[in-house]
This record gives sequence, structure tokens and C-alpha cells, in this order.
Amino acid sequence: LRTTSNFTSSTETFRLDEISYSYNMITGHLAQGFEYLGDIFFTVPSSGSTTNNRLTKLDLDSGGWTIFDIAMNAPLVSGNNVHFGSPTGGYIYTYPSGNTDAGAAINSYWQSKDYMGDNVYVERNFDKLSIFLGSDYASDVDATYNIEPSTSITYNIALTQTDGSKYIRNNRQLPMGTRGTLFNLKLSNNATDKPWRFFGSNIEYSNDGWVVYP
Repeated sequence: LRTTSNFTSSTETFRLDEISYSYNMITGHLAQGFEYLGDIFFTVPSSGSTTNNRLTKLDLDSGGWTIFDIAMNAPLVSGNNVHFGSPTGGYIYTYPSGNTDAGAAINSYWQSKDYMGDNVYVERNFDKLSIFLGSDYASDVDATYNIEPSTSITYNIALTQTDGSKYIRNNRQLPMGTRGTLFNLKLSNNATDKPWRFFGSNIEYSNDGWVVYP
């Protein structure tokens, strides 16, 4: 709060000529939660954003969280659809409704945490990797597995199923001598009109000996 006064002599009576105040407006965070097909979602601002630029999903069965780079305002669930507004433009979206995002390819991905196994203090010999996906005609997904400290392999999985099955079971024998301590998996697709669905994965390994790291 600030006041401004003008004096012309030491005997002048004080008078108030002006009073003013100022304030900073902080954009309100519009975080909202909703339930969709048995899971709980929250649309939130992240990393200093002044708009809702992340969508987080709480899986009520496993208790796990999944984070999506989806900007969303005022979500409304109606039946099996979610209707929501864009925080940055005058757009209304409906999910699910097609495989493109505002006419552009969706850079979609799922990435696991770092799995430490049953003993983080020893190395492991990684042997087999299995990935369970949905069948989607003319689509594909890139699978990247990272094994600390030095292995990172990417390969493509075609999702077209010629026998009419709804699922893709991708089983991969890892190269002999694939060793490390931590494992994570990333599935991704950055293409137009190429949907994909991921249901689960499994990695087989055996514990090796304790190794000195500098």
C-alpha cells in the first residue's frame, strides 16, 4: 500500500492527495480429477507450467502411476468418452476418436521404471524378453530395452496379425553375455494413424556374482 503527499511548508496541515495499491496476479492452477473406465486421472500443471500440461493416471489395481504429456482442461466423462478443452487454444477434443492429434502424428510412448531385481548389489545375466501387445493392422511399435551400465537396444515390432488373433506375443532371446544390474523398457511410436496397445512385459535373468565398480 502506497500514499503520496505534497508539502509546501513546515506548518502545512497534512493532506492525502493520492492512494493506490498494486498486486501480482498468479494464474490459478486448474488441476482436476476424474474417473474413467475404473482408473483415476488427474490433469495438473508440471515443471512450472501455468496451464495443465500433464495427465497422471492412478491404476487402482496395481497402485502404479502413469504420466502422459497431454494438456487438458475441464475433462468431462460421458459413457466411454472423455471430452476436454485445450489449455492453450480454442479446441475441444474427444477421446477416443481417431489416431491423430489435431492433424499431426502423436509422439506416444510408455516407459517403465528401473527394475532392480531381487538383489541390486550383484550383476545379472539377462536371457529372455517377452512383450504382450494388441494387434493393430498396419501399425508397429519400437521397443527399447536398457540394461545398466552399457546396453541399449531398439528394435521394431509389427502389430499386424495375419491369423486373426487380437494379440501380439513378441518373445526375444537376448544376446549371450547381456549383463548388468538395472533394467528398463520403453515402447514408442511417432507416426500418423498407427495406434498401439501394450498389456505387459517380462524379463528373465539369473543373478551373477558381486562386481567391483570404481
